[in-house]
Amino acid sequence: MKRIVLSVLAAMTLMGCQATTQESPYVPTAKQKAIEAAQRAFADQKLVDVTDDGFIIFTQGLEPKQYWRTSVIREAGYDIACDKLLPFVESGFVVQVRFKGQGGINDFYNAERCASMMTN
Repeated sequence: MKRIVLSVLAAMTLMGCQATTQESPYVPTAKQKAIEAAQRAFADQKLVDVTDDGFIIFTQGLEPKQYWRTSVIREAGYDIACDKLLPFVESGFVVQVRFKGQGGINDFYNAERCASMMTN
């Protein structure tokens, strides 16, 4: 029974990684050593996960009956990816920001997108 549960959990984890990759318009180019370093750097962060293929995923949720203000979370997503995590983005990571809940967004940033947004 324990093996079945572990197998199901492993499959769900892999499906989650595939879904992230399939949704993204960008492909990470980060080197394996950089990925491993980022995984160590963010190991204690509850809101951040670093995948083995070079995605840095920031996830924030809301309590029931609350909602996100779109303008605020779009600005926050840009700030997280293109300011706070810019060294990672510049080294080939793709940042995914997930604001879960009513009015939330799921957005992706790479170096090219951050650079184009900085000039606008």
